[in-house]
Amino acid sequence: MLFSQRDRAVTLRPVFTSELDNPELDAPAARLAQPHDTRPHAGQLHAGQSGPARPRATRPYLARPGRAVLVAGTLAELTGPTSGLVELPLRLWWNPQRAFDLSQHTMLLWMYENVLREAVRITELRDHLHGPTLLRLWPDLNLPRAVRAAWEARHPALHRTTTLTTADTALAA
Repeated sequence: MLFSQRDRAVTLRPVFTSELDNPELDAPAARLAQPHDTRPHAGQLHAGQSGPARPRATRPYLARPGRAVLVAGTLAELTGPTSGLVELPLRLWWNPQRAFDLSQHTMLLWMYENVLREAVRITELRDHLHGPTLLRLWPDLNLPRAVRAAWEARHPALHRTTTLTTADTALAA
């Protein structure tokens, strides 16, 4: 199939699976990105049409592909340890050395980051995280954006902590 210069200059868009079944489209060409057209797509209304548009489904926050972020209902229910050595289960930390010394700030941060990212059961959050400690450490934690967004959406106090710390840093500079 040959394309003219005019065809190449057209903006391309993805092909939707509903279009693959459309007999009006050439089958081989339908598998390629098609030039943008004016046909209505699912949930889209054009001028002069009436009717409710379908609401978009909200997607869960993902800690990583295929895994939704688990967020505690309240920070008060997080009653994990605040000192000493803590050994994470193999499911949360896949390293032969799974003990974290909570008196060392970097080890504490590392443990909290892993638990927040890898937990799939609420008991894992309750057993290994401490609410007031999480609030104190929150600005320093290196977390995926989705994990941070999910926790801040559920617990606005965490977002305020991050905002205040950023403002304090800017004033000190």
